Amino acid sequence: MLLFISSFASAIVIATALFTALVDRPTGLRSWLLPAATSAVFLAGSLVAVWVEGPIGFVKDMDASLWAVQIWVDLMLGFAVAFTAMLPEARRQGMAPFRWALLLCVSGAIGLLAMQARVLYLRARVS
Repeated sequence: MLLFISSFASAIVIATALFTALVDRPTGLRSWLLPAATSAVFLAGSLVAVWVEGPIGFVKDMDASLWAVQIWVDLMLGFAVAFTAMLPEARRQGMAPFRWALLLCVSGAIGLLAMQARVLYLRARVS
């Protein structure tokens, strides 16, 4: 049941993000709210997983099958591409890239979404 609820919530967030990106101005004053809220909700869910499974509970599933390894590598490549794409704008906004890279390494999508929210917030504040 929890997997169904989290999958459904993820689908809603993704659909909202796509709709916002296609219809709304991506540099609007409140454009940072969606990635910030998504990061916060995902953080809450991850804290539950850490509480139940332990802080390195994902390691036992990481190499359970070839599919698990493929998904793990796919996620790492996706994070690297997204971080690299955001890096020039983050630097323009005066953000410290090393801190955000460290956050990304320890939190994955939570840190990436937080970084996106910060970039969008700083960009909107200037304009």
